[in-house]
Amino acid sequence: MLSPKRPSHCVAIAVLLALSVLIWHAETMAGQLTQSWVDNSASATGISVERSQGSTGTFTEIATTSGAATSYTDTLLADGTTYCYRVRAFTATAYSGYSNTACGTTAQAIALSVALAGTGSGVVISTQAGILCGTTCSATYGSGTVVTLTATPATGSTFAGWSGSSCTGTTSTCTATVTAPTTVTATFTATPAPAPVGLTVTPAGTGSGTVSSSPAGITCGTTCSTTYSSGTGVTLTATPATGSTFAGWSGGGCSGTGTCTVTPTTTTTVTASFTAAPVAPTAVGLTAVGLTVTAAGTGSGTVTSSPAGLTCGTTCSATYGSGAGVTLTATPATGSTFAGWSGGGCTGTGTCTVTVTAPTTVTATFTASPMAPTPPPPAPTVNLVVSGGPSSGHPYSVEAQTNVTGAVTVNFYVGGVLYRQESVYKYCLFGGNSICAVGKLGAGAHTVRADVVSGGVVVATAQITVTEPQPTLPASHRPGPWRR
Repeated sequence: MLSPKRPSHCVAIAVLLALSVLIWHAETMAGQLTQSWVDNSASATGISVERSQGSTGTFTEIATTSGAATSYTDTLLADGTTYCYRVRAFTATAYSGYSNTACGTTAQAIALSVALAGTGSGVVISTQAGILCGTTCSATYGSGTVVTLTATPATGSTFAGWSGSSCTGTTSTCTATVTAPTTVTATFTATPAPAPVGLTVTPAGTGSGTVSSSPAGITCGTTCSTTYSSGTGVTLTATPATGSTFAGWSGGGCSGTGTCTVTPTTTTTVTASFTAAPVAPTAVGLTAVGLTVTAAGTGSGTVTSSPAGLTCGTTCSATYGSGAGVTLTATPATGSTFAGWSGGGCTGTGTCTVTVTAPTTVTATFTASPMAPTPPPPAPTVNLVVSGGPSSGHPYSVEAQTNVTGAVTVNFYVGGVLYRQESVYKYCLFGGNSICAVGKLGAGAHTVRADVVSGGVVVATAQITVTEPQPTLPASHRPGPWRR
């Protein structure tokens, strides 16, 4: 059917069109044909494309192209079906005659499927769009289409090989030519997990503590053995208990007192040695008795002992052999003073030696040092500074310098009369706005006063006298003697 924009009658145009039909196999569907022609016209506005199903079908217009077009692709056609085409050129007022008729048959759509097999996993992707197996494992292609498949194993798997159609071997790519419904199998094999091996931590020594691992598995003190995949790097960290120190590692390639990373490939044992902190010696046959230090007062500080055992602030109780002499030393913190001892026979502010024969408590009193009083703010002041030489008759400046800050206004008075108000530093008799200018008040003595006003109140005042000389007249202007 012709567009209503063009006349319904046909008028010959001096054109010659030759039409041939080419079959194009689309990547994912066979129902598609491309027509091409030779256009001998020089003035065509467009080309009308008509189609019929089979050589005896009725032609209908299916598209128009530009006058310069030489091909048209007809899509969404039925698979394995013959279609015929003819074209003619047109202008705004006329048509050419029809070209020759050319026919073509669409390709037959054939399915290509991919099957995944084996103990492993992976994906297969086609270079021509259609297959992304793992999600979409089947697609249709035109008969004779060459499809390239690529296999990618997942982590923990390997690609074992292809089977089906013309695909064989273990290379990752396979090329299949689709001429009949085809299934290609991609086999993936799970990579065997490394054999688990045991790792054991053994605590040793006179002290105690814990050992933890990364990756998790060992929290020795509770869980001292576990298994890891062979070759796994395991970092061990030792933490001594209170009253113990970590003495070091041995076994499994571990040494030193830092963290240790062991890579077990066979059953491995690592020893962590802890040493008990020394305690005050107890004479053979004597009973261990407790000594406790308590802190008191408004201040703070620490108390240490000799023999070791007390670091009060952290450890304020320890046991000693009955009859042991223990010397206590008090150290006040910054801002505190040591006020003295009480209990256990201790007095004064020096060191104290207590002989422990029964459970004993000694009190150390610290007093907070009084804070120095805050000095009062300075009294408000103002000074008047004169620059230049008013006494010589030259221009000069007058600046009021004050220690008062904040919202400040300086009122300048000359001879008791308000001359100027300045609220922007610098405060100047002449000029202002941060820059003092020079000026004159006139011949004679002038009393200049500056009042500093803050919060509506005069908080400081200063006064000076500025004297400017009388101008000297030239001799020719001086009055002569009086004559009759």
